[in-house]
Amino acid sequence: MNTEPSFQKLEDGRVLRRIDYKVRPSPDHPLFWERQHGILAIWLYAASEEDLVERANGLLAALPFEQISEQTQVCVATPVPPISIGGALTDISGRVESAAKSVGCSFHFSSKPLGDSEEDLAFP
Repeated sequence: MNTEPSFQKLEDGRVLRRIDYKVRPSPDHPLFWERQHGILAIWLYAASEEDLVERANGLLAALPFEQISEQTQVCVATPVPPISIGGALTDISGRVESAAKSVGCSFHFSSKPLGDSEEDLAFP
């Protein structure tokens, strides 16, 4: 019996999936002069990993980021416990699921400041 928490499937059977990219802000990005590189996570309801990759690659191409590695990490998304942001517990999983359902996708950019080495950049 699987006791792992999970997001609900949509009526058509699609599940919430996540893909992580290693990126750096492009010159068009507002944080270009502040952030060196990081992990861009994209969540989408997708029927398969192939569907997720195809659609997420299209979104990435439209965003102000440069992919710094062909390596990606793909998985079925699972909820995580609330985290503390500014001293308040924040339900990140609820926000991700809500955004994916309402606008079709959700994004999170976890970045490192200028001067950090790209060699230390690892997927979560």
